Amino acid sequence: MSPGPTYFTHDGLILFMKNGAAAWRPHSFFAHRIATYPPGQWFVETDPSEQQAFGLVAQTAVQEGWSAKDAATMMKVMELRNDGSIIHW
Repeated sequence: MSPGPTYFTHDGLILFMKNGAAAWRPHSFFAHRIATYPPGQWFVETDPSEQQAFGLVAQTAVQEGWSAKDAATMMKVMELRNDGSIIHW
């Protein structure tokens, strides 16, 4: 198990997509980390887009009184619905 946020490292999504002859591209925040950094460094660097997206969910979860489990589940949903457009290439 790798260190890092549980929404990535505990049943998280690692999504890469391929379109025709184009190279495989990461289409989830965790996939982006895997493609960008070596294994020991996946969670050393921060990504501003990722922080902003997950920070907004965490803030909303607290305001709405969500449990930690529900907040983590919503973050996994964000990973699943990420089409790669909010990841910086």
